[in-house]
Amino acid sequence: MENINKTVRGNAVISYFLIWISLLFLINKDENVGHPFVKSHVKSACVLHILLWWVIFIMSYGMWSGISILTYSLNTIITAALCLVVFMAILYGASKAHRWKTLRIWELLHIASWKKDIVSHSEVSEIKESDGSILLLSQIPFVGYTIGVRNLHLPQMRNILQLNFLATFIASIFFIFWYGSLASLIMLGYIIWSVMQAVRYFHEGKFTHLDIDALPTVEEKYILQISALTHLFNTLRKETFVPFSEIRKAKTLQRKQGEEVSEKNMKSSSTYLIRNLSVLVVLFVLLAYFLGWNSRVLVLFLFPLCYLIWYHDVRKAYKMPYIYNIYAVVTGFFYHMTHIFSKAKKLKNTTKKESVKMWETKKES
Repeated sequence: MENINKTVRGNAVISYFLIWISLLFLINKDENVGHPFVKSHVKSACVLHILLWWVIFIMSYGMWSGISILTYSLNTIITAALCLVVFMAILYGASKAHRWKTLRIWELLHIASWKKDIVSHSEVSEIKESDGSILLLSQIPFVGYTIGVRNLHLPQMRNILQLNFLATFIASIFFIFWYGSLASLIMLGYIIWSVMQAVRYFHEGKFTHLDIDALPTVEEKYILQISALTHLFNTLRKETFVPFSEIRKAKTLQRKQGEEVSEKNMKSSSTYLIRNLSVLVVLFVLLAYFLGWNSRVLVLFLFPLCYLIWYHDVRKAYKMPYIYNIYAVVTGFFYHMTHIFSKAKKLKNTTKKESVKMWETKKES
C-alpha cells in the first residue's frame, strides 16, 4: 500500500514537468495514474502547460520588440516575466502534489490576486432554464450586450458581460494592429470558455464564472473620472474637503436624476437615441475620411453602437458617456453663439430706433 501511495504521488509530481506526460496521463487508465489525486494534478498541470505555450506563442510575434530597456527588448522582458510566473506556478503545483495536497487553478488565481479577490471561483446551482439560456446567450460577442442589460438582476450577469467586453475588446485591438492570429486565438479561447460553460450548465446545472467586479464598466469608469476631476478641483481651490466616496455617490445620483428628468420632458422616445447616434455617425465619417473607409480602427465603433442599443432599451433618456458629452458641448456652443448674435441684433435694432427718435426730435425742433 505504501508503494502504491508513493507511485501515485510520484505520478502527480511528474505530470507538472513534462507536457507529454500530463497529456498521456489524461487518457491513461492505469490504477496509479487514474487515481483521483493524480487526475486532479494532471488537469492543473495541463492548464499550466497550455498557458506557458500560449504565452510563448503570443510573444513570438515580436510585440514591443522595438523598445529597449538596458539593452533588452521589452518583448524579451515581458516574455521572461510571464514564463517565470508560470514556472513558479508549476513548481508550486509539484510541491503541493509532493505534500499530498490537491491544487486547483482557481487557488493559483486567488494567490496571485490582490487583497480583494479579483478572480474567484463560484458555483450557482438550481438556475431556472429560462435564466440559464439568457446567461449563455449573453456570452455572445456584441449581441450579448443587448440581451444581458435587460437581465442585470441575474446572478453572474455583470461578470459575464464584463468578460465578454474584455475578451472582444482585446481581440479587436490586436486585429487593428494587424495581429489577426492573436485576435483569433483570444476569441477562440473565449469561445472554448463559453462552450465549456454551456456543457457544464446542461450537464450539471451549474455555472463557473470569473469574479471580475473590481473592473469597472464604462458607465462606472465615467463616474469615477468626473468624480476624480471634481475631487482634484476641490483640493486645488482649497474648498471644504469632501471625501471622494461622497463625491462619487453624488455624481451617480445626479446622473440618475438627470436622466429621469430628461425622460419626463422629452417629446419622443427616440430623442436621446438620435442625439447619441448623430455623434457616432459624425465621428465615424470623420475617421473614415481621414483614415480611409477600409481602416481597421472603424471596427471599434461596434462597441459604442452595441452599448447604445444595450442601454437605450431600458433607459430612454440615456446619455451615453463621452459621446453625449460631445453633443452637449457642440449644441451648447451653437446655442451660446446664437444667443450672442440675437443679443447683438436686438442691441443694433434698439440703437437704430434711438437714432431715429433723436433725428426726428431734432428735425421737429
